[in-house]
Amino acid sequence: MRKYALLPTVSVFRRPVALHVLLVPCVLPLERLRFEMDFLPLSAVRLGWFTPLLALTAGAWLLLWVLTRNARTSALAVTLVTATITLDRSLTSICDPAWQSPVMGLVWLAACALGSILVFRGGDARALTLLANVVVGVVVASLAVDVVVSDVRRRPHHREPASIASGSPLPATARPDVVILVLDGYGRADVLRDLYGYEDPLVEALRGAGFYVAEKAAANYAQTALSLSSSLNLDYLANLAPGLSPTEFSRRVPAALIARNRSFTYFRQAGYRIVTFTSEYSMVQFDEADEERRWWLHGTDLDYAIYDVSGLPRVFRWINLPQAWLPHEARRRGLKWTLDALRQPDLFSADRPTLVFAHVLLPHPPFVLNPDGTPRPSALRAGVYDGDHWWRNGGGNQKAYKAGYIASVEYLGWQVARVVKALSTPGREVSILVYGDHGPGSCLRWDSKAATDLRERMGILLALRPAPSSAASLYPTMTPVNAMRGVLQAALGIRLPFVDDRSYFSTWTQPYRFSDVTARVQ
Repeated sequence: MRKYALLPTVSVFRRPVALHVLLVPCVLPLERLRFEMDFLPLSAVRLGWFTPLLALTAGAWLLLWVLTRNARTSALAVTLVTATITLDRSLTSICDPAWQSPVMGLVWLAACALGSILVFRGGDARALTLLANVVVGVVVASLAVDVVVSDVRRRPHHREPASIASGSPLPATARPDVVILVLDGYGRADVLRDLYGYEDPLVEALRGAGFYVAEKAAANYAQTALSLSSSLNLDYLANLAPGLSPTEFSRRVPAALIARNRSFTYFRQAGYRIVTFTSEYSMVQFDEADEERRWWLHGTDLDYAIYDVSGLPRVFRWINLPQAWLPHEARRRGLKWTLDALRQPDLFSADRPTLVFAHVLLPHPPFVLNPDGTPRPSALRAGVYDGDHWWRNGGGNQKAYKAGYIASVEYLGWQVARVVKALSTPGREVSILVYGDHGPGSCLRWDSKAATDLRERMGILLALRPAPSSAASLYPTMTPVNAMRGVLQAALGIRLPFVDDRSYFSTWTQPYRFSDVTARVQ
């Protein structure tokens, strides 16, 4: 009578391939993505979140494979170390802070020691390979299913904003090119003078270049996603998404409003080519751009969050480098690349007008640049933190915040002046809007309006050139919603009456519970 094996005798069981070594790098991005579903749709996922650790893992595996001529034991050793990197933050969370470094030192030492034993004395290791494939495969599959289910559950239920302009923009033959430059967290001149003791030379440089600078400009909202979704859609969130609950936490609706916004739609209807520069803020993604430009090692806040919860910060601390040395260095280079790219002659098209949109996460923390552009050391974690979140994650105190912020403003000021000069090409008409989506946050308490300096947080730089033709369009208390309306009216010839300028504060945990603070931000 023929006997049957308990397991099928196909090659995946008899000669198992070390799939686990390619699957384990996916655990950390998937685990972090599961917690980011309130901010990002699954469609925003990019391979860059998985590539670095996968490349390191595959490279280490191939190197050990060549040296030992044993693919399975080499893969098991690499998986052990990769799993330690992946689980570092989870393991330390169960320890007292005073014991975290010693405990993780022992865990890392044990992983490396066991990996060495596997490499040099592990033999064929078929059973261990099969076990690792099953365990890692189940973990990756469960995380992937959880991410997909979370994405479906959190999809925003809202309609795209209807057109609000009177008249139709005609196809353009002589329309101006338009540049919209959003400087994240750039404060108003009087705020910087009164609270930071800094006279901002950029204001006079812009006026000298023909800009109208709104001296009492204020943000419409205190958070980037809310501010950009409002200004790009030329209206307030209460009108754009009236069904938003005051107790809702998800930022998916603002992200969707940014991705398909009214402003880009109007420019596209008028025949514009749309060029965007990829933001470090992962919610600032555009569906209607003709061309997206980015530095090759561009990072986002989600990339930084993945890095922060891995074991890599601990490795850099052990070799006496700042814990976020690698992402901060990439961030410095990416910011410089963007500001240089905005001055390049290939920005515009010869055959049709161009809209250029760039969201620069500067002078927003972390403060990694000195006024001359040299690296500014920072003990902060890699993530994008502001206000009291900045202090809690290693930023320091209010004095350190102000020093780092002014260093960033000084660097950005002369860089923006260079961009404006480069865009002022004789014979070419370019309309430019420069504004901060909100102000600085040295006195920002994310969950307390009463403890927050609202004038600091809401007071912003706002400058535009050329100014809208109507004298009534020029006034000191302009907000981004009306500045964008003015730009579209001047460039496209459509009618967009101005609305009341209002400023709203909301907390981090309840972003849609708006409090009108207009009277307190001048």
